[in-house]
Amino acid sequence: MGISGDAAPDFGTSGRLTLPVLYGGDRAQMRAHDPRVLMRLHRYPSLEGWFAVGLQDRGNHLIEPILARDAALAGIRVHTFWAPGHRTWVFARVAFLHMYPSFAKALTTGA
Repeated sequence: MGISGDAAPDFGTSGRLTLPVLYGGDRAQMRAHDPRVLMRLHRYPSLEGWFAVGLQDRGNHLIEPILARDAALAGIRVHTFWAPGHRTWVFARVAFLHMYPSFAKALTTGA
């Protein structure tokens, strides 16, 4: 489930620390954990993905449709939710309440 998520794992201001802190400087490891790379290389027909983004969330409202498209192309059953707001717990609560019924159904029935 992505709620105003980033395009890939990110750490630090503007991602400056992502490579050294999360991956110990190993670019191959960083690439191996990039969702867009993984979705191009593999198929995930038994997964569902939830993407929620706030209309005022500047960067994420651009990347979420791309990630959702890539997920669908990788065979993932995609659910999206757009609403006013931005990356805050208030928005996360609204998004989670909206997505929870289908999320819970997938967890309990696999459908």
